[in-house]
Amino acid sequence: MNNFTGDDFGDMQITKMSYNEETRGWTFFVMHNDYTYSIKDFDLPHPDDISNRGHIVSVVRQKMLMVENKSAKEIVKQVIEVQEDTILNKPFTELEAVEYIKVEEPQLLEYDGPGYIDFFLDDFNIYKGNINIILNLNSNTWIPGKYMKSYEWIQMYTYRLANIKGNKIKLFPLDRNSETKQGTWDYWDGSSLNTLEYNGVITRDMLIGGGDGSKYNVHFILDTDTMTWNYGPDNEDSAWIGQGKEIYIQGIKVSLGIKETTEGDYTWEYL
Repeated sequence: MNNFTGDDFGDMQITKMSYNEETRGWTFFVMHNDYTYSIKDFDLPHPDDISNRGHIVSVVRQKMLMVENKSAKEIVKQVIEVQEDTILNKPFTELEAVEYIKVEEPQLLEYDGPGYIDFFLDDFNIYKGNINIILNLNSNTWIPGKYMKSYEWIQMYTYRLANIKGNKIKLFPLDRNSETKQGTWDYWDGSSLNTLEYNGVITRDMLIGGGDGSKYNVHFILDTDTMTWNYGPDNEDSAWIGQGKEIYIQGIKVSLGIKETTEGDYTWEYL
């Protein structure tokens, strides 16, 4: 559906508005390109109780962003005459030829729907709100769509496994520090993943039973087959673990011990 955007506001006008004291509702008539839209609102108070007329403008603008644009001006296709004196009426042998390589348009794959209908393929917490993500199939990056309601379902994990239109996808969180604010993704072959991983600063809400988070980045990699763990290459705070910690990693309760194995790893267990 092609809804209005803020770019359309320059061609919009409120031509008529009324307030029904019985229903306590407003009706606004908004014109765009000679097409009139009727929208209703039951949040604004009585006209005598509105302290600032800008409140009306704000509400109507927000309402129009949820309306389908049925009055877009038709773009008239024309034949454009191109006048290039350096090319026209000259023998090919006198012209310089430079190979043209067509720029490929990015192939996109979009999901826009609830998270609980066969979307998640992992065992982490299921987010039931609307998820709207757009995958670039050429660059293996993804961005949130305009209907994304929350980012917690991806940002608090090292990755999420998802079913996107029949494709098994391994999604990595958005990189908030990059210019593009994109995330990356890869295809997942469906095989079992034998590691749990956390790479970041430990916050208080990740701790089980209270305590202080880490001041610096920690990078834990847990092997679920051998039940051992060790630090990853991005670890900056080996002292934080102390005598062991109980934390959430990828939504799973784990107890990290400091008992060293003969291979130089440490032991851990599920809680």
